[in-house]
Amino acid sequence: MRVLLSPTDSDLARSLRDRLTGHEAVLDAGHARIDGESGARTAPAGFDAVVVDGLPGGGASGPVDPLAALDRATRLTYDLLRAAAESGVSRCVYLSSLRLLADYPDHYTVTEGWRTLPPSGDPALLGCHLGELIAREFARERRMQVLALRLGYPMVPGSRDALNGAHGGAAICTDDVAAAVDAALTAPVSRSCTVVHVQSPLPHPRYLMGVAKELLGYPEGGPA
Repeated sequence: MRVLLSPTDSDLARSLRDRLTGHEAVLDAGHARIDGESGARTAPAGFDAVVVDGLPGGGASGPVDPLAALDRATRLTYDLLRAAAESGVSRCVYLSSLRLLADYPDHYTVTEGWRTLPPSGDPALLGCHLGELIAREFARERRMQVLALRLGYPMVPGSRDALNGAHGGAAICTDDVAAAVDAALTAPVSRSCTVVHVQSPLPHPRYLMGVAKELLGYPEGGPA
């Protein structure tokens, strides 16, 4: 499978490029391919799937302008998915965040069916929420299949051995991110849109991962 990773300045996208097994993963440089007359983005050709890093912060370093963060998460995501759908891309894996559910009390059993609670005072997290909605709308219009992976927080580099109690009950290591994305690219899904909660298998996980286990075969192994 040929996979387009976006945005190109995302540290996560760059790390996934070398860690998706059995796939040809390419970083998206499509932000430079704009039609001079219409202003529309041209379609990336020859890809089977697209992975979009919609996580708060993206590849930005230092302070982020709120309007720029929202534009990046909404308009640019829409442009990318429209171009991808027009070129025949059949699947999108949108990387969202379990932080969208963090305001529920810790003792609540929060599943994929719960409503997200994006804070209006955090433009990057609000943008993550809006980007997920845009991706899910493409699925509802039957333009492509979408798997929205809401990833744990914080994201810790390395394997599960790098996790400890100080990271809390919703953390995920980057090895597990790669494993979940890899599985999501080829998972047999019957619905046009599927939301999946993914965190590392901690001793006392905050979020249930029944859908991840059933659909992605994740996680393998036991708690960190």
